[in-house]
Amino acid sequence: MARKKTRKRARKKKKIIRLRTFNLNIGVMIFAFILFYLIVVVVMYLSKERIQIFTVNQGSLVADSSYTGIILRDETVYRTDYSGNVYYYIQEGQKAGVGDLIYSIDESGRVAELLAQKSADGNQLSQDNLLYLKRMLMNYSVSYDPLNFSDIYDVKYTVQAALLEYSSMESIEELNQSLEEMGALFQMYHAPASGIISYYADGFEELSPEQLTKDSFDRENYEKTYFKAGDLVESGTSIYKTIDSDVWSVIIPISEEDVVALADRDSVRVTFRQNRFETVAQYSSFVSNDGTTMAKLTFDNYMNQFLAERFVEIELDMNQAEGLKIPVTSLASKDFFVVPEDFLTKGGESQEDGFMVEVAGEEGVTSQFVEAMLYHKEDGKYYIDTNMEQIKAGSYLLKPESSERYLVGETQPLEGVYNINKGYAVFRKVEILERNEDYCIVSDESPYGLAVYDHIVLDSSTVHENDIIY
Repeated sequence: MARKKTRKRARKKKKIIRLRTFNLNIGVMIFAFILFYLIVVVVMYLSKERIQIFTVNQGSLVADSSYTGIILRDETVYRTDYSGNVYYYIQEGQKAGVGDLIYSIDESGRVAELLAQKSADGNQLSQDNLLYLKRMLMNYSVSYDPLNFSDIYDVKYTVQAALLEYSSMESIEELNQSLEEMGALFQMYHAPASGIISYYADGFEELSPEQLTKDSFDRENYEKTYFKAGDLVESGTSIYKTIDSDVWSVIIPISEEDVVALADRDSVRVTFRQNRFETVAQYSSFVSNDGTTMAKLTFDNYMNQFLAERFVEIELDMNQAEGLKIPVTSLASKDFFVVPEDFLTKGGESQEDGFMVEVAGEEGVTSQFVEAMLYHKEDGKYYIDTNMEQIKAGSYLLKPESSERYLVGETQPLEGVYNINKGYAVFRKVEILERNEDYCIVSDESPYGLAVYDHIVLDSSTVHENDIIY
């Protein structure tokens, strides 16, 4: 009995230890996998270099060349046969007909006294005179260039001459009868020929385009003499000039690059920088007496707008290319196999373009049609991809209906961009029409090129061909 009790006590003292088992929860596993995947994607996205996309659109690109030009006109300078004070009767810029009264010379000095008296009595300018002066000052204000500050003196002298001219024209007409009664020595001069009146001279009036040199364009040595009403003049001095034709020209020392660019053209669009006025000029080039290559830009209108100017700042619109506008950074270069166009054929179920390729196998030499994408055609040759499996360097192409073969191997580079319309980078050849530092215009008529609204890589150096874009 004692043993049985002892055994019972021993059983009661034994501890029961339960083993913990790990229950695999499929939901937790899926959540952990998704979380891990998201973390990897975010890390890859943050660490990956950004690929920027550019959408192709229609555009244009204008290449301009800037020059300082000299205006040459058909000008005649007239000199006086008398000495005395000069007074004018026609405003600058107006056209005088044959026999019109241009100026008078007061040899006695009595006219100056009478004009001074008339001025003291309160002589006023007409509305037309004031309008002309306001327009002159406004044009100068719009075209003001701090680098040519000396132009302000030209404006000053022009205004002074105009004021004296208006004063003398309005007053002398009233004084003619008084002068006749006083017996004053008063000489009238009438125009021998028609022309537009101008009251300044600068020595360029009788120069031909060939006589201009590089030094002629140095504005620091330029001098302009104004003819002002009331001035005392000597016999034989210049008194006024006329512009005898509406045809005028601008001469510029043109660069050799622009001469080449304009070689096949007889006209060019010109922009005058002082007022942004645009027009078309007849173009020709020549070599001046000092060996400088010059361009002559001829106009048959708008001469009055530049009557007071000898030097003008102009821009030549060399080219205005229109097509598809893309950034220069998108351009890339790739080598292609070049193969004769005579070897191109059609095959397959859809009769696609391709080539017959010679294949060596267990059964001997056979031929196989390989579809190929054509990237460009030039000088009787097609450009095809170098990454095709069936056509590699050393492959032989077979000419249709001939025993002639061509060994593939010659390569030539093409310029293009990476198109990503399909989600991965595909090289597309482009035909560049015009370019500058930032953009270029490519043809929109190339059968192997781009189209409007295509998506391309902004910076071609950030991708490789067939890279997936995401």
